Amino acid sequence: MSKISQKYQAPASRLEKRGLTPKGVGPLFSGNPTFRRKVAGELLDLFRQRGYREIALPAFEYLDALRPGIDPALLEKSYTIQDRTSGHVLILRPDATAQIARLLAHAIDSGFNDLRFSYSTTVFRHEDHHVLERELFQAGVEYWGNGSVWGDWEIIHLCLQGARKLAIWDPTLVLSHQGLQTTILDLVAEIAPEVSRQEISRLFYAHDSGSLHEIIQGGTPNKILSSRKIKCFSETLSFFLRNVVPLPEALASLETLSSCLPNGQVDASFLALVKEWTHAPSEIVLDLALAPVGPYYSGMFFHLYTPGSTREIASGGRYDKLPALFGANIPATGFAFHLNRIDDSSNIGKEVRDQGEIHFLLQPEDAGAYHLIEKLVSSLTPNRQPVRILYPDSFPGNRELHLLDLSYFEKFPNVTEVIWKKGDDFISFLKNGSSHRISQTDHSPSHEDTVPQQEHHQNPS
Repeated sequence: MSKISQKYQAPASRLEKRGLTPKGVGPLFSGNPTFRRKVAGELLDLFRQRGYREIALPAFEYLDALRPGIDPALLEKSYTIQDRTSGHVLILRPDATAQIARLLAHAIDSGFNDLRFSYSTTVFRHEDHHVLERELFQAGVEYWGNGSVWGDWEIIHLCLQGARKLAIWDPTLVLSHQGLQTTILDLVAEIAPEVSRQEISRLFYAHDSGSLHEIIQGGTPNKILSSRKIKCFSETLSFFLRNVVPLPEALASLETLSSCLPNGQVDASFLALVKEWTHAPSEIVLDLALAPVGPYYSGMFFHLYTPGSTREIASGGRYDKLPALFGANIPATGFAFHLNRIDDSSNIGKEVRDQGEIHFLLQPEDAGAYHLIEKLVSSLTPNRQPVRILYPDSFPGNRELHLLDLSYFEKFPNVTEVIWKKGDDFISFLKNGSSHRISQTDHSPSHEDTVPQQEHHQNPS
């Protein structure tokens, strides 16, 4: 070896360190970057078709500004540095939802009540539950301003649509409810005050039905629950802890559990959500003891799994209390796909052409028709404009089609058509004032559906 080569030869330990990449992150070679970019693009296209506008998030935030919406446990997993300009502490984005909540709380106009945003980004935190992850790639949506069951329904349905868009076969969406979990745990703690709340929570999330049954049966009847209701509560809870139940089979037991709780403390919207899905495919199951992935969930939440997977590929739920932490008292719900957990063998669907935007107005009295509406929307989407579903308190202008106020379109320059359900018909109203009846019973996706016949100012009533 020459003296020159010896001079520039670094010690073995230095070479070894220089060649390593920190655990939990890593370069993506071969087709993985292309796959991930394509997956994110397909999802963002789908979200845009459903009226979600893409938002770009800064990589750094001031820690003090983001702290209100970050759980202390998540802060311990986050990465912080000192700002070289101000001297303040910066945090590398640990969570997209809290960040969007902070940004929108300081930007939204109080007159807006229907805010949909999508994103594709990376979050950084030290996750070491099963496999060490520090760099998590996500694509998701946030839906602000809709606190109804339809807001929950849209998020769950959009997550399942995303799975189908990515050709993820036989996914299972596991549904739960944070408020119901809290009510159950509070009740067990009141029945058996000698057992710590921490121990009750541990047994509950471990699905230890036997131990909880013994604790409840060992409690004493009081003004909260009679002996009969304690027995009913214990047996129904044990059923849910032993089983992950398809929604069509869960409704009766859930209603029984509700009758056992003080003042029926099951969120009425959650019962309505379960009822709405009782005629849906069995890809949704109920697990009352599902552990939430974030501390800010206040209502329904869910995980999406693929067959044989132990880690969720998507997760989301309702977090109405989170925006208030940043000064915006507005309901919120959303979800995110975890792209680094999706197998690159997934068959990505074909790109959907984006030609504009249709608004689909869903009235409150249309409860129970959402599945039919979604079927219609799906048949329209492949060859037509993206569809945005709205939930107005009343029709814009006038409920009579021929009197619809055309100024409605001025708020949405990209909107060319409004569709809504009236009686047994679906009605299409074009921006130029013409209308077209799409029969609920006769509709089937066809070429004729892509170009509605125009019958100027026809009253479909």
